[in-house]
Amino acid sequence: MKAIAAIIPSLVALGARATEGETPAASPLEPVPYGDITGVIAALCLVLALLFAAAWLVRRFSGLRGPARGGIQLVAQLPLGVREKVLLLRVGEENVLVGCTQSGIRPLHVWQGPCPEMEPSAVVSGPFAEQMQKLLKRGAGA
Repeated sequence: MKAIAAIIPSLVALGARATEGETPAASPLEPVPYGDITGVIAALCLVLALLFAAAWLVRRFSGLRGPARGGIQLVAQLPLGVREKVLLLRVGEENVLVGCTQSGIRPLHVWQGPCPEMEPSAVVSGPFAEQMQKLLKRGAGA
């Protein structure tokens, strides 16, 4: 409160001078050298480049965490849609297949022991597969 009381008289004096016609001397504006502007723009570009590089590094290396010890470990995931996916989680010796949707998370299946071996491609049999094999052989021989 005392600081405000000390400032008020100086503000009143400035107001009185302005009404009497006294104006502070205006200094002419000097142009800014182009060297300063290019330095500022270069520094801004450098800061933006470092920001994007840091964001890229965080996104790139965020998945390089070691295996979870004694906790939950994500074994596999399969996206089913834009906001739906199925996750295979391992908790200790227990495997949990979980469905994740926009409305919630539900366990689909739970079992003990190791995960079943996943084959990259299953062997397809049947009339369509036989026809496809014939067409492929005919195309390779021609």
